[in-house]
Amino acid sequence: MKKFKTISLLAMGAAAISIYAADFLYFHRNGEVVQVISAEDTDRIVKGEGDVLNAVDADGNTIYSFSPEEVDSITFTSALPKADLLDVVFNADGTAEDVSPMKFKVECGGEATTEWSDTYNRYVAKLADNKWANGDVAEQFYRIDYSDNQAFKDALADGHTLEVLFMPEYTELPDGEAKVFASHEAGGTGIMFKQSECTDVPSQRIDWQQQFVAMGCK
Repeated sequence: MKKFKTISLLAMGAAAISIYAADFLYFHRNGEVVQVISAEDTDRIVKGEGDVLNAVDADGNTIYSFSPEEVDSITFTSALPKADLLDVVFNADGTAEDVSPMKFKVECGGEATTEWSDTYNRYVAKLADNKWANGDVAEQFYRIDYSDNQAFKDALADGHTLEVLFMPEYTELPDGEAKVFASHEAGGTGIMFKQSECTDVPSQRIDWQQQFVAMGCK
């Protein structure tokens, strides 16, 4: 991992603190990202003519030039978007809670439980003994009821993003449909695993034909 010297934009001079870089450098102005460049390609930031500063590579070639009026801070990370509709956190006792502004009650079904993940530094759900791709209703699950939440339904209809991390425990996956995070009943939305691919399923019944969008994530 490349070690960088960052710059002090208060003085607009070459820098003094050291930090280990991630994949990108993010240039900010008034709280917004105005430019993103590869950290791997960037060797240093040097002062150019006047107030201009240049991000350059190891050969001294300029990758990005900026002035104090254009950039007020540089970071090695960018703020992640907040899940404003549903953000489920799993607890040590097997329960789960929604920490989004919606604050849904999360129901735990069957013998669903949680276990600690050293990889992700948090508790994760463990849904043992659910049959994969056999069409049955899952016996172990976590779910919410949004039937009376019109604001949630309106937000889904206006466009939304789904994100879920899952790991099937199979030596060989059955070649069938398994919905790992979904809400479908004559339409709906969800993420499905089918034919060894992740499939985004914004499903709308049109002449009884569901419209699927394959993501091609094998």
